[in-house]
Amino acid sequence: YEIWHGKAPNLSYLKVWGCEAYVKRESADKLHQRSVKCIFVGYPKETMGYYFYFPPENKVIVARYGNFLERDLISQKFSGRDNNLEDDHMDTLPSENTSEI
Repeated sequence: YEIWHGKAPNLSYLKVWGCEAYVKRESADKLHQRSVKCIFVGYPKETMGYYFYFPPENKVIVARYGNFLERDLISQKFSGRDNNLEDDHMDTLPSENTSEI
């Protein structure tokens, strides 16, 4: 692209895959949340917008806009919050003080 056009491409519209995002709901109910927390999973080919995974309903939805939390994903990675499961190994044997229900 740079050789052909003589300048670097604009990549500011690309989002970090797997980051959390808040997507506006389409419901008209004033008492419900206005947005829901989803996970960004890609770009649809047939329409402008984004694919978001909504974990509570186990669905992938398409939305035109979203408030992306890209910086939160990066800060989690470098702050040490990314735990190794082998380090968190706990003894799973029941203690002597337990009783059957």
